[in-house]
Amino acid sequence: MEQLPLKPHGERLLTYKHPNIRVEFESGNVQVQARTVNPIKIWELTFSGDANERIILTNFFNKMRGGVGKFIFVTKEVDVQGQESNINNVVRFENDELKFTEKFGLREDGTYGCTAYEAKVQLRKVWE
Repeated sequence: MEQLPLKPHGERLLTYKHPNIRVEFESGNVQVQARTVNPIKIWELTFSGDANERIILTNFFNKMRGGVGKFIFVTKEVDVQGQESNINNVVRFENDELKFTEKFGLREDGTYGCTAYEAKVQLRKVWE
């Protein structure tokens, strides 16, 4: 299985979704119950870098066919005893669209133009 080739920059936001099943009866009563026992983990990551890193991320996104293909995202977590270990999470891209924000400024050669690219990506944990 493929692994995410780039390392995200900045803070990694982790959110949990608790999907519910909602059933409305003819009498007007509503029944709501949890769809899963464990919540769904979603990471929001920020990738930023030059044109080469943009090409690497775009090629990997296209190789995974957007949100279709599964891949491995490695996180570091601390266990109960305080030891840090790498956890391999099987994830998918949350969205089928990859958007880049261009940052403009003075380049190293003194010209004005695009100096960096930034993309915000959401990854959803899937069950193997």
